[in-house]
Amino acid sequence: MDYDLQDEYQKKDINVGSSKTRHGFIIFLFSYFIITLILIFLFSSRIESSIEESGIKNIFFGINSVKNIPKTKQLSFVVLTSDGLQVKRYPANYRNMHQAVEMLIKGPDSAALEEGAITGFDENTSLIGLSESNGVYFIDLSSDFLNSGMVLGKEGLDITKSQIFDTLQSQDPTMTNLVIMIDGNPI
Repeated sequence: MDYDLQDEYQKKDINVGSSKTRHGFIIFLFSYFIITLILIFLFSSRIESSIEESGIKNIFFGINSVKNIPKTKQLSFVVLTSDGLQVKRYPANYRNMHQAVEMLIKGPDSAALEEGAITGFDENTSLIGLSESNGVYFIDLSSDFLNSGMVLGKEGLDITKSQIFDTLQSQDPTMTNLVIMIDGNPI
C-alpha cells in the first residue's frame, strides 16, 4: 500500500510539473507577444522610415506605391518657342514612373507632335533601371543616351536631362535630385 501511495504522489508531481510547464510557456508566449507589440508601437515610425529608406517598398510595390502620385500624369517634352528651347508638360497615361520614362524615351504622342513637341532622347536609348531613395531618383540608361540631344544642339543633353527631371518631379513633388547613370556608372 505504501508503494501505491508513493506511485500516486509521483504521478501527481509529474502532472503538476507538466501543467506548470505549459502554464509557464503560455505566459512566456503571451509576454513575448505583448512586448513585441509595444516595441512595434514605440518604434513604428522608425521602422517605416527604415523600410522606405532601404527601398524595399519600391522593389515589392513599385515606386508609385511609396509616393502620392498626382492623378494628372504628365510627360515633359521639348518645344521650340520664341525664347528658345523649352520643356513643356503634356498629359499622358502611364501606370508607374518606369513606364513614364519609357514613354519619354519613345517620344511625344500625335497631339504633342502637332504642337511641335520633340524628345531629345536618342532613339536607341533604353531604360535599364529606375529607383528612388530619400527624394533622389537614380535612372540607369544605355550608353545610347550619350548621343541624346544631338538634334537639339550643344545644350541638347542638358535639355534631355531636364525632360527626365521635370517628368519625374511632376509626379513626385518631393523629388530633390536626379542621378543619371550609363550602364550602371554615374555620369
